[in-house]
Amino acid sequence: MYAEYGRLLWRALLVTAGGRAEIAEDATAEAFTRLLTYRAGVHDPQAWLFRTGSRLVIEELRRQQRLVPAADWATPDRSESPFSGELSAALALLAPEQRLVLFLIHYADLPLREVARLTGSTLAAVKVRAHRGRKALRTLLEEGTHA
Repeated sequence: MYAEYGRLLWRALLVTAGGRAEIAEDATAEAFTRLLTYRAGVHDPQAWLFRTGSRLVIEELRRQQRLVPAADWATPDRSESPFSGELSAALALLAPEQRLVLFLIHYADLPLREVARLTGSTLAAVKVRAHRGRKALRTLLEEGTHA
């Protein structure tokens, strides 16, 4: 299963984590570990891995925000990001849920219904996150080119 889903899951979690590779690596490993523990009750392992991994990333990002002011964060490692430097930097400013949806739609080239299944969201929620994420990205990239 790791060979089939591991790389895509890690890249999706890397984008969700705003380029913080350590968070993505830990969440990927933890998601697979939990899958082994709960495998008897898991009907759709791929969707379960994506939901669990993204929740772990979001929990960790929230925990870090409580412990360390954002201004003191180290610069995220974007060397593994599948996106250009400017796009990667703009993506890091979006909500983690928006980053994940945009990654799955535009990088993994998944249909909206599949993104909804993997993220445990409704189709309507995926469409809203994608629309708001694209709009925010457009604004951030336009501001970046004029700065």
